[in-house]
Amino acid sequence: MSLTFAEAQFLVSLVAGIQPEKGETFRSRLKQWQKMGFPEGTKVGRGVKAQYGARQILQLVLLVKLLRIGLTPERAQSVIKEAWTRFMGGFVEALICMSNGEDHLHYFTIQLDALSELTTPGGSDHMHAFVDVFTDTEMLMAWDEPDDDWTEEERQQQAYSSFLVKNRMAVSIIVEIDSLLVWIWAGLEVLKKGPEVFADEFADWERLCREIDFQSQPSQEHFDTDAHNQSIALRPNGIDRVAAAGAALLKVPKVNG
Repeated sequence: MSLTFAEAQFLVSLVAGIQPEKGETFRSRLKQWQKMGFPEGTKVGRGVKAQYGARQILQLVLLVKLLRIGLTPERAQSVIKEAWTRFMGGFVEALICMSNGEDHLHYFTIQLDALSELTTPGGSDHMHAFVDVFTDTEMLMAWDEPDDDWTEEERQQQAYSSFLVKNRMAVSIIVEIDSLLVWIWAGLEVLKKGPEVFADEFADWERLCREIDFQSQPSQEHFDTDAHNQSIALRPNGIDRVAAAGAALLKVPKVNG
């Protein structure tokens, strides 16, 4: 199932915090981006209405996030298209953890190589984007102090892991994933729809992630520390995160054990 342009505008405006009196201006920008071929699949012929599914909505949500930190529309669109498989995997990971009742927050860390023409062997005519997914617990572990009974090898391993995470964070754009999804659920509720409207797409994404050997983080099993819920936008009124994520994953086969 897909959404109309007006419904897509409402959802993205909600996530981006667009003021109501600026709605027409934002609508014009959406139309302009559509003419540029973004989000993917919406550049249609005259008289044909574009359809907006999970791919289009989430690409637009990522776009407005990148625009707010200063990227141009052209550069932001290029980053999203280039790294879309990894973005897609991050959304699937967050949904699975959310549907399992886990409280970990998930973040995209986006590194951009704007000097790719100088740093890539043979040169490159476009900017490379490198996207990873971290949980808040993984990030906080970078600041863990070694226990007194740790061996020297364990201390060195912790120091190296901590350096890698801190270095990645220092040179990355960081976007929280979970609250983006929850705000979309909240918007769908206003539109008298539910997360299950995207269930077919999310099932396809999950299947693709398995085919390309994308590994969802077993955060509840892997980490024994308490989750740190830092997002004020994580729980809009009346949104049951577990139920919403479960509805979005309605078409994903259940795994026993």
